[in-house]
Amino acid sequence: MNRLFARAAAVLLSLCMTSAMAPAVFAEPIATAGVSSASVTADDVTYRPVSYLDSAVLTAWVQTVMNGDCGLYKDENGTKVPVSIAVNEYLNNSQMYFARTRSGVFSGYGYQCYIYAQAVYAQLFDEIVYHGPSSSYILKHSIQVMGSSPVLTYSMLRDAHVMPGAYLRTTANTDGSYSSSYGHSLIILGYDENGITILEGNANGSGLVRCYTTTYDLFNSGYLNARYICHIVQPNDLYYQQNFGLSWNMYANAAVTTTTTPAATTALTTTTTPAPPETWEAPELDLHRVGLHYQLDVPGETALTWESSDETVAEVDADGTVTPLRDGYAVITASGSARSYDFELNIEGADWADAGDLDSDGEVTALDAMQALRIFADSHLTDASELTDDMLLIGDLDDDGKIMATDAQQILRYFAERVFRLSDDSAEELWLSILNN
Repeated sequence: MNRLFARAAAVLLSLCMTSAMAPAVFAEPIATAGVSSASVTADDVTYRPVSYLDSAVLTAWVQTVMNGDCGLYKDENGTKVPVSIAVNEYLNNSQMYFARTRSGVFSGYGYQCYIYAQAVYAQLFDEIVYHGPSSSYILKHSIQVMGSSPVLTYSMLRDAHVMPGAYLRTTANTDGSYSSSYGHSLIILGYDENGITILEGNANGSGLVRCYTTTYDLFNSGYLNARYICHIVQPNDLYYQQNFGLSWNMYANAAVTTTTTPAATTALTTTTTPAPPETWEAPELDLHRVGLHYQLDVPGETALTWESSDETVAEVDADGTVTPLRDGYAVITASGSARSYDFELNIEGADWADAGDLDSDGEVTALDAMQALRIFADSHLTDASELTDDMLLIGDLDDDGKIMATDAQQILRYFAERVFRLSDDSAEELWLSILNN
């Protein structure tokens, strides 16, 4: 089951999951369908934001760290005891800590920011990486992707193929060599052309643990003032792909040479094979998402005129996109060249306040996305009909009758908007903004 779940997560995330967020991490993916590799040059390559939220598995690990399980241990009478320090809490700056990998390997002792970053990296990627001379460390699946530099820029991160979760160490030494007396260590959660999002301990010199988004100019003046980049270390490509479904190809896509694919709406046709218009009958549809756009279609028909029997219940535009407005019944008629087709809509709206909250704890978090992925993985072994109506109302966000990897993606997007953009939209407003775009 665990292997199936991991495989499902990898499949999901290889589909270029991303989240619409504030500068430095989160924006819409760039559509890249229909590219001819033979015609692509270096100038044609486009890049989209890098984000740990592109992987549901990595997101869950980061959320665990943010909640306090940061991989730090302290020595008490010879026994290493786990320490819980959540984001916006404080490290004891004078306390000696140890980092521990998930598989149980302890680091040497350390203090403040660099032992915190070591511990977080060990939690995320099950490896202790070097913050001192690299020659004294043997890495299992991590590599150094960038060396010394007096500044940090978007192009440097991009050209080095820096991935989410990378460990960055700064130094006081002009040649970029390690300095134990004056430096800083942090974890890169994501970045784009506007800035960078980091997770760090001792962020204010007094031990504060925080997640922080900043521009490159402010990063360089605040983090690299009299310091230099020492190195950036991250897992190798194979480790990212096998454990998180991530690859650099997700972020570096060839520019589209034809019309880009528009944002998808929920397709409600019941067949993938066009049937002759003379015999095809429009399905009766039960809809639960008032305000969500649904795309209706008639196989084999290209020129249709659309009309709603009750525009107070559901409206339809000239392209067959229907929007339920309230509970009730309506018939959407598609008139073609030879005949018409009637889509009967039964609308009983689900409560947007509950949408996505699969663990019923009153919040939509990355854990709910993980639950959606587990349901998706289980569906390969069990009949989807075993899902209760209540679970479908909560987790089937696109209203296609199933909880799929795409539903997990939307849950992550909602969580990201709440946490990183601090959206104060109502649940209905935010969900509709996400699902309709």
